[in-house]
Amino acid sequence: MATPLSVTVRHLVNPSEAEVERILDVLQAAFGKDPFTNFLVGGDWSLVRPNFEFCVRAALLGGEVHIATLGPEVHDIIGVTVWYGPGQSPGSTEEQREVGSKVFFSKCPEELRKWWLEYVPVLLFSMQG
Repeated sequence: MATPLSVTVRHLVNPSEAEVERILDVLQAAFGKDPFTNFLVGGDWSLVRPNFEFCVRAALLGGEVHIATLGPEVHDIIGVTVWYGPGQSPGSTEEQREVGSKVFFSKCPEELRKWWLEYVPVLLFSMQG
């Protein structure tokens, strides 16, 4: 009989660059070909990793990132959650928007950048009730 895996979930604070890169690898493996991901990047698959990087780095500034690990090493990270509290989003603060501009928006075509910066915030605000 196989030994059950021991998975630990923890809140990630002040991650190393290697941990962030591993998180991006995990997200890309899980959602890199997802239809909703394709929608978020305007059908440009080269923007998938930059989009994930924006979401992760923004959450490290004003949301939360939790990881599932099989051990203490970076390569042991097997799962990740990225979330924001009520009324928060990846671009809620100026610092988050700067990160977004650096890692994602600067790589987007103008139409997609405009959608992200002008339409998405209005949509998110309207969903708050």
